[in-house]
Parts: sequence; structure tokens; C-alpha cells
Amino acid sequence: MSEGTQSTENLAEITAVGTWIMHNPLFISVVGEWWARQVHGVTNIKRWQNETDQEVEVWKLDGGIARRDHYCIPPGQTTNADMWVPWADEPGTGPLRYADHHAVIMVGDQPLAYFWQSGALLRFNTNDAFVYGGVGVPGAAGAGGNRTMIIATDPQGRKGFALGTWKP
Repeated sequence: MSEGTQSTENLAEITAVGTWIMHNPLFISVVGEWWARQVHGVTNIKRWQNETDQEVEVWKLDGGIARRDHYCIPPGQTTNADMWVPWADEPGTGPLRYADHHAVIMVGDQPLAYFWQSGALLRFNTNDAFVYGGVGVPGAAGAGGNRTMIIATDPQGRKGFALGTWKP
């Protein structure tokens, strides 16, 4: 199987699990209604909800190689902690370039996704690489405002994530 085919299958799987999270009655009260704002402001993830049986680790690179806003969320736990999602509009390093402007989600020492904000959306990839016009994060991926990130495992054991609105 080629790397491109594997990446496409991984994106499809994560998107499917994200859709499941957004439609699962267990999570619907936490996620709230779909975020419909089209203001292209900076997005702040304020809550991290780990609905897996493994530790989730998240961090961002924002203008350097040092991990910033680095959090470890135990299985079944929620952490209230801010992460302003980095902007990236092209690969490489420097101002607004992916190599030093993106965030990472790890589940049990395995990378689940790499994400960044570009234009009107938060976008993601399953490989540590920038994609022009990349796939939007499942859920409330519109740019700007406060969010909750839910990382979960579906009944088939697949891991995924979705963004929902943040409610204090």
C-alpha cells in the first residue's frame, strides 16, 4: 500500500470517528450546537476531553522547536487548558509556516493528528506535513472563538477527534 493511500485511509477513518463523536448522544450535550461563525479569528481550544482508554498528549509548535501548551490528559478525564491554534499557510519554517506552526495530538505514544489554522478552517493531516487546502477538523472547524476538543474511541476501536463549541 502506498503512503498516499494509507494517508487517505487514515484521514477518512479519523473523519468518520469525528462524525460519530458529533452525533453520539453521549457527547452531544458537551459539544453543543455547531459553530457557524465565519469570522476568521484565532481559535482557542479551552477544554480537552479524553474519552479513550489511553493517555492523550497535546502540544503546539508556535514559532520555534520548543513544545508550548503541552498537556497530558489521563484516560477518561477532561482538562481545562488554553491552546491558541497556530496559523500555517505554507510548508517550511518562518512566519506562518507549518514546520514551526502546528499542533499535535498523540494517543498512547502514537500520533493521531497534526493540526493548524489556515484561512477559514482548522485543518489536519495524519502525517506531519502541511497540505494546501487540507481537510477540516471534524465538527466546529470554523476559524475563530473558543472550542472543546474531544478525543474518543468508537465502538469499532478506531480513534478520532472532533471540535465542539466551548461552554463554561
